[in-house]
Amino acid sequence: MSKLRHLPHLSAERMNWFSASQKNAGYWAWLGICQSTSAAAIGGTDALSLAKKAKASFEKSLKLDGDALEGVATFSLGTLYHKVPGWPLSFGSDKEAKKLLSKAVERHPFSIDTNFFFGEFLFNDGDSEDAKAYLLRAKQAPPRADRPIADKYRRIAIDELLVKIAKD
Repeated sequence: MSKLRHLPHLSAERMNWFSASQKNAGYWAWLGICQSTSAAAIGGTDALSLAKKAKASFEKSLKLDGDALEGVATFSLGTLYHKVPGWPLSFGSDKEAKKLLSKAVERHPFSIDTNFFFGEFLFNDGDSEDAKAYLLRAKQAPPRADRPIADKYRRIAIDELLVKIAKD
């Protein structure tokens, strides 16, 4: 019973944190990443409701601060537009994807992530030559001290995609 006496305080504390997070672009971007990653893991039409939630989260992040976390919401939303099906099933659109991914690269030209995701988009769209240029630029991005594991696996993904391009 003594543990339960802290519950109202913890609940109030959690609500204060959530209320403060509502105005934090990084919070919405990370929520969108979690939602879109979960959608990708589920796959198929069962994932579409999560993909739509991710889209809404990325849009909230962009409304608050389009450059938060090196533009993660911009390139993540662009990738989402590229990977989900289009109408009538969902909101997917390669035109919108290209617009968002191009904008992310323009605003963050030395980012490993923006260059990788634009390169991946171009490769999937059949433009291996331009894809290679962006992937090589991504490979040259300086390491991020606060994201060494993410950088390690992003570089592995870059190398894997460059191997596919070389085989084309």
